Amino acid sequence: INTSPLMFNQEYDPILCLFRGNKRMVLVNTNKYPDVRQIIMPGNQKTLRPPINLEK
Repeated sequence: INTSPLMFNQEYDPILCLFRGNKRMVLVNTNKYPDVRQIIMPGNQKTLRPPINLEK
């Protein structure tokens, strides 16, 4: 897939890039399935690292 890494949630993109081999990714239309959003991105999750400054 030719996509910008900015499309992915910063919390999860290291999982997509870190491991070598095949990766499976599921894209979910959260407008059609709003309940899935709570499973994938719980609101009480804390940031694991500081945000990236895109201006640098």
